[in-house]
Amino acid sequence: MAIKTFTAGSVLTASDTNTYLNNGGLVYITQTSITAAANGFINNCFSSTYQNYRILINGYSNQTTAAGAVLQLRKSGVNSATQYYYTAVYCTQAAGPTRAFNANVTSAEIGAFGDIGAQLSIIDIFSPNENIKTTFKDSGNCWATGGGYYVEHYHLHNVTDTYDGFYFAMAAGVFTGKIYVYGYRNS
Repeated sequence: MAIKTFTAGSVLTASDTNTYLNNGGLVYITQTSITAAANGFINNCFSSTYQNYRILINGYSNQTTAAGAVLQLRKSGVNSATQYYYTAVYCTQAAGPTRAFNANVTSAEIGAFGDIGAQLSIIDIFSPNENIKTTFKDSGNCWATGGGYYVEHYHLHNVTDTYDGFYFAMAAGVFTGKIYVYGYRNS
């Protein structure tokens, strides 16, 4: 689509407005709430409508030290529990950055969750509904009794398949908050 330039005195038509509103940005798909639970899931949020997705996990846990959560892709309500590979960079307020690599594990570690204030994890998932290997990345930060924490992961799910949802679980403790799913609009 060619970008139209408007000048002072130009008329912005309904067609122009609709074209620009429909050709970019994130589109809300769904959300779920979790209250003091160790896990949750969202089914039927990935489809052929969008190629790439953003998931926001916003809430808090009852852990006094920072811990991650895990994610598994789902197809027809069944978790895919094999062939997750990821690299992580962890940074704490008390110590500098550390790195980790995990190969062929049953789930992808995501985010950082603690007990003080709200935490946020942002996950970008690439092509989960295409019959190819899905990749995704996430970043998260939190406050826990021991201080501030930040983590970033880069993931490869080494299975060629299509997925329509995902499963989320705390590594330890319980979570209270909301999970939002958005599609990246194809322009």
